[in-house]
Amino acid sequence: MGKFIPLELPPGVFANGTNQQAAHRWRDSSLVRWSNGALGPVGGWQTWTQLTNLTTGVPRSALAWTDNSGNRWMAAGTASNLHIYNDAGAIYDITPTGFTAGREDASSETGYGKWLFGLSTFGNERPDTGQREPATMFKLSTWGEDLIAGTQFDGGDGKLYYWDSSAGVGTKATLISNAPTKNLSHIVTGERFLVAIGADEDRTKVQWSDQEDHNSWTPASTNQAGSLSLGTNGELITAVTVRGQTLILGTNDVFTMNYIGPPFIFGFEKVGTDCGVVSQQACAVVDGIAYWMGERGFFTFDGYVRSLLPCDVLEFVQDNISEVQVSKTIAWANSEFAEVWFIFPDDTTNECAKAVSYNYREKHWATHSFARTAVAGRGSFNHPMLWASNGQPYEHEVGTAYPLIPSGAGTVYAESGPIQLMDGDRMLSCTSLIPDEKTLGSTNVTFYGRMYPTDSDSVLGPYDLEAPTDVRFTQRSVRLRVTGDSATEWRWGIPRLEVSPGGRR
Repeated sequence: MGKFIPLELPPGVFANGTNQQAAHRWRDSSLVRWSNGALGPVGGWQTWTQLTNLTTGVPRSALAWTDNSGNRWMAAGTASNLHIYNDAGAIYDITPTGFTAGREDASSETGYGKWLFGLSTFGNERPDTGQREPATMFKLSTWGEDLIAGTQFDGGDGKLYYWDSSAGVGTKATLISNAPTKNLSHIVTGERFLVAIGADEDRTKVQWSDQEDHNSWTPASTNQAGSLSLGTNGELITAVTVRGQTLILGTNDVFTMNYIGPPFIFGFEKVGTDCGVVSQQACAVVDGIAYWMGERGFFTFDGYVRSLLPCDVLEFVQDNISEVQVSKTIAWANSEFAEVWFIFPDDTTNECAKAVSYNYREKHWATHSFARTAVAGRGSFNHPMLWASNGQPYEHEVGTAYPLIPSGAGTVYAESGPIQLMDGDRMLSCTSLIPDEKTLGSTNVTFYGRMYPTDSDSVLGPYDLEAPTDVRFTQRSVRLRVTGDSATEWRWGIPRLEVSPGGRR
């Protein structure tokens, strides 16, 4: 009888540094999460309704809400169209008349013909001295039971539009009277001001309507409309509501915006520098805290901007992200599981196909292959709604089926870094694995053995699990890969490996 070694790995993925730095930790994963230390699959997904409900173009933003009559709606925006869904899943095009379509993909502005005439040399791509032109995204907000929508002006339309839910699905969104044009984004504050971000082609300007009147924008002694250009050396990108105030995020700086009443109406304070957001949709708010992806990592705001959020998967993001298409990045809060997800474009497809998730309650990360381009979080509907690049919406966190249409979902797995079985020149012979599973047989296990850190892997398995499972191999260190192989709500705890001393090498 040999000795039993518990394979106890802490929850979460550590994807930074070398393989040896991830020893006795999980190194890689996809479509799994940890809860109270146990590993299991994320919820599956299914096509939402059987209707033909594809958007025109790639959806980049979405929003779900309920009107005053209890009707549920969802909006989804692409670079060229604005769509509305009723709660039966039927889709309608409400694109405003005269809307100017934008860019489906970002531009690096480093190609031929993208610099000043007569500079550089013919046939050579110009140096990267300009800024990236972002992919066009709708910003979607509610005004009571109605919808406000607008895209950024650099490559898009830049105007603000209103859709009246009581007018029915046969109506188009209409231009908001007197509102500034050539805006970068907008937000509706808790005090019912409509605020244009980067207003009137001034990338540092914030302009707001009169309270409760989104058509009144000219300041007067009889209203509370106004504007202010903020002191930032970058540009403003987007804004979110957090803890009773508005948080404005730019490419470099972050500001708070608080209602203080006449005569100034709003007070502004710079609360962070060198912590800007990478895209209009890359910030999520949950439990009063904002989480966003920046150029250098991840940040939070809970009344104060926290410097770089400790991130064990930052190198996974840096190694896979498409820097040119980073403006497509989206964030969403999956509050049922205390998670914030960041879905970003990978450098292979240039489309959103990779993701990292952060469990803000247990403070650990996971990595994923995950192809989704827009999200409407749980709220008005029973499940989070996520869109694929072909325009198909899916209900998520439903069962444990993972349809690979469209492709990119990948396999449900977690893989460890090296697990040292014996130090020095002594090896161990492994004879059996004692599983610790909620539903035995719902996963299989593969070991990757090495005698030395620089050796090639010896693939051992996969093994279908029994109690016990006969494995029989001799190695100095192994990596462990757990793969979900059936549509069950499996859980993986702390298995034990039976070992006995082997020879020397």
